Amino acid sequence: MLRAYKYRIYPTSEQETILTQQFGIGRFVYNWVLSQKQKEYERYEAWKESLVGEKPKGKSVFDYCKLLTELKKELTWIQEAHSQTIQQEIAHVFQAYTSFFKSIKERKAQRKKIAKSNGRLLNFPRFKSKKDRQSLSFPQATKVDLPSETVQIPKLGKVKCIFSR
Repeated sequence: MLRAYKYRIYPTSEQETILTQQFGIGRFVYNWVLSQKQKEYERYEAWKESLVGEKPKGKSVFDYCKLLTELKKELTWIQEAHSQTIQQEIAHVFQAYTSFFKSIKERKAQRKKIAKSNGRLLNFPRFKSKKDRQSLSFPQATKVDLPSETVQIPKLGKVKCIFSR
């Protein structure tokens, strides 16, 4: 069974700047992958209308992780983020797309009209913004130290935390 915990952390000013960089890199990667997925979707829709040529194939999560290593060579500032958090952002894009198509399938099964809001399909994945809630996922390499009330986070070090459990 998987468990996820949310804690309120109290970083120092240096750790806050590192966190904002991490958030920015994660947001950039998420938006980059989302734009690539939208282009794939548009190519598929264009093919579906014309049915000319081969059916365009979409890339998998692993393909985007490989592309990410090439992107890291071009944009060296991406290397400042923890690799697993960036890979989680790629997985989040795919999860958003999966839930979007699942909702369309459910609406069609119920024979409901697919709702639109301001010209876009509801539940379609949106680009991340600096103004929205900032979050990152650290799937591994985090350590919780209950007696000293700290959390060890990759690229940040020990961060003060208050545990409510």
